[in-house]
Amino acid sequence: MKNISRALILAMAAWSLPVFADSLQQSDVDRFIAKTPAVFTVIASVDQRLSKQEKKRFQASLMKMHPYTTMADMMEDKPDNLLLDGVSQKVGYEDFQHYAKVADRFFSVAMSAQMVEQLSGLGQENPENINNLFRYLDDPSKPEEKQQRLYEMFEKMCQERCVNPEDVDIVAQNYLPLSKVLRLKK
Repeated sequence: MKNISRALILAMAAWSLPVFADSLQQSDVDRFIAKTPAVFTVIASVDQRLSKQEKKRFQASLMKMHPYTTMADMMEDKPDNLLLDGVSQKVGYEDFQHYAKVADRFFSVAMSAQMVEQLSGLGQENPENINNLFRYLDDPSKPEEKQQRLYEMFEKMCQERCVNPEDVDIVAQNYLPLSKVLRLKK
């Protein structure tokens, strides 16, 4: 399985998913990890002013793997958008819409992996706790049958969630810090 699993994920995803013009680089990851706490502080203040219907829409967008672009769309014509644009520009993005697109790209891969981790032990007695799907898939000491099953689950999740195939590898390399900054893991 090892590196073949990543190569297969990329190949299968490339077959069925749209490719973004720019692939994410390590510098994008580093900036995102360093600057997201400032953006999240403003998002938290704006979130308090969302209507019940907007909050429901945002919650639904989590499962569709695009919560940040959903928020950007909801905020587009609101005064709070100036706050979101301002903090996004201050930390190096064009505006909040640009930040949201990058955030959703990271979020969709990391959340897909986390969902597979959580589903990995269903129906098993004494299930193994998987904290990093990508390390598990590359670990030669793990059962190949289980690796294949988890790989297939992740691949299907990625295909359904419109993950850019080029993003899988960069997220895999930075999975735990990205998951922490996105508040998917403690």
